[in-house]
Amino acid sequence: MQIIRKYKILVIVSAVVLALWMVRSDAAERNVDVYTTGEYKSDMARMVEAYEKLSTQYLAVVQQNLSMMNFNDQQVLEKLAAIEKKIDILTEKVDTLQTEGPQPLQPEMPTKN
Repeated sequence: MQIIRKYKILVIVSAVVLALWMVRSDAAERNVDVYTTGEYKSDMARMVEAYEKLSTQYLAVVQQNLSMMNFNDQQVLEKLAAIEKKIDILTEKVDTLQTEGPQPLQPEMPTKN
């Protein structure tokens, strides 16, 4: 009877250990952290992406510089137009002076006080 009792205790302890092991493994399976990684890219694919990004940035810089140059050109053209108007006015004045002829200078008479 003692042998059966020893086996009975051994079977009960084994069952408890097995049950605890199963519960623990089941809990471990539920708490598994899943980490995902991005798709694998070859060196060539990364180089092409970097080149595309660099060319896009370069294009943006070129467009900014062209718009600044356009703005500066517009300012220069406005100044040149203003200068041209002033030259036209001065030309008209010179032309009127030439058609009238020279004006004789009249001496100023000193005033007596």
